[in-house]
Amino acid sequence: MPSHPASDSATPPEVVPRAVTGLVVAGAILLGLINANVSLKADDVGSLHAVLAPWPDLIGNLSKDVHPPLYFFFLKAFVSALGDGEWALRVFSIVCYWLGGAAMYRLARRFLPPAGAIQAAAVFLTAPLAVLSAELVRMYSMTGLLGILAATTLVDFVRRPGWRGMAAFTGWTVLGTFTHIWFFCLLAGLGLAVLLRAPALLWRVALGMAAGLVPYALFWLPMLWRQLELSSEAMAWLPAPDLDMLTQTVLLWLGVSVLLLPWVIWRWRRLSAKGPEDGREAAAWALWILVGCILPAIAVSFYKPFFYPRFTLVAIPFVALLVGWALWRTAGVQSAGALVILACLMALGLRAYPENCTGRVAARQLLEHARPGDFVIFTGLSRPAARHYLDRTRPGRNWQEQTFPAEIDTHPGYEGRVGAPARLPGLRREAAALADRLRQSPPGTQLFFLEGRFPDVEAILKQALSAPASGATAASLQPFPVAACPADGGGYFHTISGWRVP
Repeated sequence: MPSHPASDSATPPEVVPRAVTGLVVAGAILLGLINANVSLKADDVGSLHAVLAPWPDLIGNLSKDVHPPLYFFFLKAFVSALGDGEWALRVFSIVCYWLGGAAMYRLARRFLPPAGAIQAAAVFLTAPLAVLSAELVRMYSMTGLLGILAATTLVDFVRRPGWRGMAAFTGWTVLGTFTHIWFFCLLAGLGLAVLLRAPALLWRVALGMAAGLVPYALFWLPMLWRQLELSSEAMAWLPAPDLDMLTQTVLLWLGVSVLLLPWVIWRWRRLSAKGPEDGREAAAWALWILVGCILPAIAVSFYKPFFYPRFTLVAIPFVALLVGWALWRTAGVQSAGALVILACLMALGLRAYPENCTGRVAARQLLEHARPGDFVIFTGLSRPAARHYLDRTRPGRNWQEQTFPAEIDTHPGYEGRVGAPARLPGLRREAAALADRLRQSPPGTQLFFLEGRFPDVEAILKQALSAPASGATAASLQPFPVAACPADGGGYFHTISGWRVP
C-alpha cells in the first residue's frame, strides 16, 4: 500500500477503517431517513397515482409514459404492503440508497484497499444528488444501484472473463434499461472504458450489452417512440446545458467533498506516487466511464434536450470512485469520517428550518383561508402536490381549481412551453375570461393564486385581475396578501396572493 496519512498514524491501520466504517454507516442511516417525511413533490404524487391503479391499468398507463416500468412495479409492491404515506412511499428509494452505498464499497474494493473503498463509499453517500434520490419517489436511487452492480460485474468479467460474469452483466443491463433511459449513457461510458482499458475484450462486452438491450428493444422501444411522438413537448422544459447547469451538477455530485479538494490539490504529488496498491487503475476506469457517460449526453442536448442534473445519478458512483481515490491518497481515510460528519451537520441544519412553499404548506394555507365557491389558481406544477394533501384533508371542498395556463392540467407531469411568444395572445384571453368569471361571482368570493414559477406568464393573469371592471354589473377586484415563503420548497411557487370581489 502506498504511503498516506493513515499509514503514518499511531492507530493500527486495521482499526481505523473499522471505526470510520461505523461512522459512514451511521451517517448513511441518518442521511437516508432525514427527509423521509417531507412534503411530496409533483413527481412523487405522479408516481403514487401511477401505482394506485390496478395492475392491468398500471401496465397500460406505463406504456404511454416515457419512463420504463420496472421501478413502478417495485413501488406498487411496497405501497401495497406499507401504504401510501410519505415514509412508506420512500422506503424503496431509501433502501436502494443504502444498498448503493454498500455496492459502492464493493465496487471500489476491486481497485482499492479497505481504507480507499470506505472513502469512495463516503463520497457517494454524502453526494447531495444521492441523498436526494433517497427522498424522491422516483427511479433515480434504483438506477444508481443498478449502475454500480453493472459496473462491478463488468470489471469482474474483464479481470476473469467467463460466461457467468458476462451473464451477470447482461442481466443488470436488462434491469437498468427498464429503469431509466440514462442507463444507456452509463453503457456508453462502460464501453469506452473497456475500449481503452481492455480492448481485447471489447467484442465480447459489446455482445453482452447487445443481448441486454434485446428485451428493451422488443418490449419498450416501440412504446417510447410512440410516446415521444404523441408528447413532443414532454422534454420542452429541459434547457440546453450551460455553465450554470454544469456547475450545479458538479456541486450535486460532490457536496461537502468540495471542501476537501484544496487538500488534494495541495498534496497532488501523492497521486502520482507508485506503489503496490496505488489505486490508479480505479482513477482510470472512473475517468473514462465519466467521459463516455456525460460528454455525449451534453453534446446531444444541444440538439435535443436530454441532459438534466438529476438524471446524472448514474455517474455519481464513478465520481465517488475518482474523488474517493484522490482523497484516500492525499488526506487519508480520516477524511471519510470528516465528510460524513459535515454532510450530517448540513442536513440537520437544513431540516431545522420550517417547510417553505411545499404542497403540504400550500394545502394548509388554503384550508385556512379558502371557502366554498372560491377560486384557487395554481401555477406550473404546484397543483399535484397541493391537491394530494387537500384531497386527504378535505375532499369535498367545493372550490373552483385549475392551473394557469389551464393546459398544464392536461399533462401534469411537465409544463411545456407555457411562455412561448406564439401562446401569449391565448394566455391573455384565458386570463381575461378568468378575471371576468371572478368579477361576476357573488360578493366576498376570493381567488387564491400560487405564483412564482413563471413570473412573465403569471403577470398576464395578475394584470387581468388588477384591471378595472368594464361591465356595468362587474366590480373591481381587491387584492390582499395571503402568504409568502422565504424560500421555495421545490420551485413550484413562492407566494400565495389573493383577490376578492367587494
